[in-house]
Order: sequence, then structure tokens, then C-alpha cells
Amino acid sequence: MLITAILLVFACMLTSLFAGLYFLFFDKKNSKNLLISLSFRVCLALLLVVLLVTGFMTGQLGSKAPWSSFQSPHSQILDNINEDKQP
Repeated sequence: MLITAILLVFACMLTSLFAGLYFLFFDKKNSKNLLISLSFRVCLALLLVVLLVTGFMTGQLGSKAPWSSFQSPHSQILDNINEDKQP
């Protein structure tokens, strides 16, 4: 669910980016379409950061890179439980 929301927000950001590009090149009148597109994209970027931070903090997202030392809170709790069970 969270990954779907992240992908949806990212797709909306790309759409807003290309809409802004269109407004920059082809909208010759003095309209605020470019400014509206930029402000919408900034809001989407903030939402994307919030979703990513929430995902990493709750453990729904994680890094599987070999050089990453980040562990989700859930894996740390499970490691502690497994250490307590061993004699």
C-alpha cells in the first residue's frame, strides 16, 4: 500500500514536471499555470519525503544494499528476542 502511494506520488510529480515544461514553452499569455505547476510539484515532493520517512521508520521500506547498515526497528526487536532465547 505504501509503495503504491509512493509510486503514485512520483508519477504525479513527473506529470506536473512535463506540464510545467509545456507551460514554459507553449503558454505565451501571462498566466500563472507555470507557477501553479511548480507549487503543486513542491507539495508533491514534500509528500513524497514524508511517505519515504514514514516507510523507513515503520519498517515497511528498507535497504537491501550490502553497504547499508540501516536496520528497521522490527528487525532490531526480533534480533533482541532471538538473543534472549539463546542460552
